[in-house]
Amino acid sequence: MNAIDWSQVPKNARGQVDYAAITSLVARVMVAEEELTRLQAKLQRHYDAHDALRLSDHNLAKFHRLEARLIRRLEQWQGLLAQ
Repeated sequence: MNAIDWSQVPKNARGQVDYAAITSLVARVMVAEEELTRLQAKLQRHYDAHDALRLSDHNLAKFHRLEARLIRRLEQWQGLLAQ
């Protein structure tokens, strides 16, 4: 079973995933991959003309920054796992 129980994922005071609290590198990668997948799905919905979801410019920029940060972290963690 690879599904993530989001209620058990540690979060900081702002409600974001607290990766520093996840001690297992494998678990960090799994959570980050799932978070990235969800974020990209939300961004794709924003750009879909047939979907009612529209993000403000501020939130859209914030999501793109988060996406870039997640991709950088994932590349770093996957590199550590490959060693």
